[in-house]
Amino acid sequence: CKTQMAELQVDYTTVDPVPYKKTLAFVNNFVINTTQFLNRFSDLCETKLSEVSRQLQKLEITMNILEAKLASIPGLEDIKAEVPQEIVSQVPLPDVSSSITPVSTQVKEAVPVETAIVDSTPSGVTYDSDPRYTYYFKLLKNGVPRPRVEERMTIDGVDTSILDKSKDIAPPQQENATREESSSEDDADFNDD
Repeated sequence: CKTQMAELQVDYTTVDPVPYKKTLAFVNNFVINTTQFLNRFSDLCETKLSEVSRQLQKLEITMNILEAKLASIPGLEDIKAEVPQEIVSQVPLPDVSSSITPVSTQVKEAVPVETAIVDSTPSGVTYDSDPRYTYYFKLLKNGVPRPRVEERMTIDGVDTSILDKSKDIAPPQQENATREESSSEDDADFNDD
């Protein structure tokens, strides 16, 4: 094997060099292909990032709407969901079904409190702090489009001009209206789709 290598030794001083045009063509081809690859990769990454950003915005809006709906239920202000420290320290998201279960049982327990809070609306309260209308102002605050909120108000039988009078004093609530509102809130379909 060593004897064959000794016989195959080539004197490179006698070999003609690779033509410059060929070398230049190879380098240009490499640069063009690499640039095209990087451009496609960059475009793909940008597309995926924009899709993830759009999904995050959608999720954030959904969370804001959910928080506004939960905040509109009287009696839940003092209830705090306890999350174990193990879940907080984990990098992956916790199981949503396990964290929602305690809240739904607490909502059922809080239903009798709802009528007491609605009945005790003090006079001289502004529209945006009146329990009858805070739900709609929180929806606006959380980024729900105004036409969507007005549509919800119309479905609930609430005057849409209240949104323009957020700092005005709300009229005191009547007993009959209180009972009708509390029963309509229990039966209301909060599905926004």
